[in-house]
Amino acid sequence: MKALVVVDMVNGFVKEGALADPYIDTITDEIERLIQGYLANGDKVIAFRDSHRPDAREFQAFPPHCIEGTEEAELIDQLKVYQDKMTVIDKNGTNGFFAPGFIEAIEGIEEFAITGCCTDICVQNLAITMNTYFNQHDIPHRITVPQNAVETFHNPDIGHDRNEMNKAAFKFMGQAGIEVVPSIELGKRTALKQGMGQQQQQVEEKEAFIV
Repeated sequence: MKALVVVDMVNGFVKEGALADPYIDTITDEIERLIQGYLANGDKVIAFRDSHRPDAREFQAFPPHCIEGTEEAELIDQLKVYQDKMTVIDKNGTNGFFAPGFIEAIEGIEEFAITGCCTDICVQNLAITMNTYFNQHDIPHRITVPQNAVETFHNPDIGHDRNEMNKAAFKFMGQAGIEVVPSIELGKRTALKQGMGQQQQQVEEKEAFIV
């Protein structure tokens, strides 16, 4: 079995709040395409939601964001329609690997694609830690990060340039053994697209799997 991991595509990073950057929404369509394909193929989809307690220690480094129980901590609407078909895990830190239930959720899975935001923080932290964990235990694995399905925020006032941070993260992950690829192609399959209030419709994906 393979797994698609969707990191923090929540309102608080995409739509509203102190750390939101609407540009991150540019990867949503690609992530939705991958969700459809993985689900249609019987593979697993795991979605992280950044969800913090009001007194979260992380707020010493970042402004308060994605408080549990608020709209900011919810998946964006375009992806939320698949929530019942995914394993949804709430995390209180930048590294989802340590979130309750994640290790159990990936048991027996050897191939992973990691998508979402932010490339240089939560995505990178997760990918590196997963790779380290599998290597420590000599567990066969493959971790892929598609460049067209991850993104980070842009804030030059604090020296966080989107292009520079993405480039640095891709280089760091690649040197650590993560497969950084331009995109992921899906094997020939029928993907079920379920929209809000709409009937399911069949979408044909093209031949191939991971490039």
